[in-house]
Amino acid sequence: AAAPIKRKVQDTPAVAAAANIATKIKGRCDICDQKDGFRGYNLQTCSVCCLAVHERCYGMTLTTTKNLNFVCKACAAIGSKVEVNKPSVLGKSSSTKETIRVQERPTECVLCNVHDGIHAMHPLFDTHGPEGRQLVISSKGGDSNRKLAWVHTLCANFICSKTGGSVYGCYGDDGRYEDDSDQEYADEENEVRFYAMATKEKGKETAWSRIITDSRKTILCSICGKRDNSGDSLRIPLQCSANDVNELVDFKRRHNDRSECFVGMHVGCARWKGDPPTVYGKQCKMCYFFDGDNDGKHNDPQLACYCRNHAEGIILNNPKYRERHNSPSRPVQKEAKKPNPPIAARKRHGTNKPERKPERRNIDHQASFKRGLTLIRKREKVEKKRKFGAPDESPPKRPRIDGDDDDDVAQESSTAFNVRGRSSKILSSTIPAGLKRSMVLEDDDQRQNKRFKSEEH
Repeated sequence: AAAPIKRKVQDTPAVAAAANIATKIKGRCDICDQKDGFRGYNLQTCSVCCLAVHERCYGMTLTTTKNLNFVCKACAAIGSKVEVNKPSVLGKSSSTKETIRVQERPTECVLCNVHDGIHAMHPLFDTHGPEGRQLVISSKGGDSNRKLAWVHTLCANFICSKTGGSVYGCYGDDGRYEDDSDQEYADEENEVRFYAMATKEKGKETAWSRIITDSRKTILCSICGKRDNSGDSLRIPLQCSANDVNELVDFKRRHNDRSECFVGMHVGCARWKGDPPTVYGKQCKMCYFFDGDNDGKHNDPQLACYCRNHAEGIILNNPKYRERHNSPSRPVQKEAKKPNPPIAARKRHGTNKPERKPERRNIDHQASFKRGLTLIRKREKVEKKRKFGAPDESPPKRPRIDGDDDDDVAQESSTAFNVRGRSSKILSSTIPAGLKRSMVLEDDDQRQNKRFKSEEH
């Protein structure tokens, strides 16, 4: 590949004076995707590849001027010879060294599946400390095509903040990394030189290495579809940040659901390889990152990766865009009201009088039915007690008359029991009381006539 064209800058007094002018540079930071001056951040542009990065986001020493001779780490490595460990194994060092020459600007990140584009890059070392060297990854074609391991600065910073240090930045040529004991050194030279990855210690998983192992086993990137549970993959997928414990409160309010999302993605894939939806004419962001201030009001890092559905909800439910979309300058069209007919026509058709709306009664039909049934049962009980006495009492027997045999008396007693006992509910609810008395009298007359006829014969 042809080497990129370098832009030569003459360090003259006029150029140096122009560089000190606090003029904002056009473009956005490749890491946080914000403009120059965002929260006081100073934006620098690479003089070779024109990459724009904030000093704080890229891990540089903070200044207030524009450095026209600034060269990013990926461009600075072109044509250089890098000393590496032999063999190069992640988490280990070796006393034997060898050199590898960098032929072109690195674009492949080992933490995601983005292999092209001009982005902010940092070297990935096999281990921290004085014996740490840049990691060598195997490639197709044998030892002649070995490559040095590089990571996107965005991917490394994002995973570092998300996992609590599974991937961490180191500063200085001796491989020291940021911790509380090196705070004085960090204040003197706050420049991240490379990144390292947490690995097993003495063959056992640590808290940080276990996060990486579990992520590779359980999470699959929904954008590139690459599996990371193989032994040679260094990619680290992350879960969608929707409704996460550490999600920004402002973003958490914009989700339509409150359940956790299990869609996976690589940070670089979500930022540069995804297919984000478009809402209100604006392309939705699937990756948000802000490193945070050490001494400002925005101290904590702000980071989130979203799937397509939740990325769309972040913009749709944003009050700022919603008000702008429904502002008076862009009114929402409403249906036109039909004009009222003339007064004469309304009088002719009888529509001039105000329409009387039927009263709406909130009737509980089930409750009214239960109340009516209860009243009927109470009335039946009262009537039964008044006519036949207590329910458990046996019906009175008719006195025996001369000429009656035992079968007639037994049949009449059972008929009386059926009428006064089990069938009393039906009779009392269907036959009036006066009609019942007449029926009883008619039955007595028929029996009397029948007995007289039998005596005559």
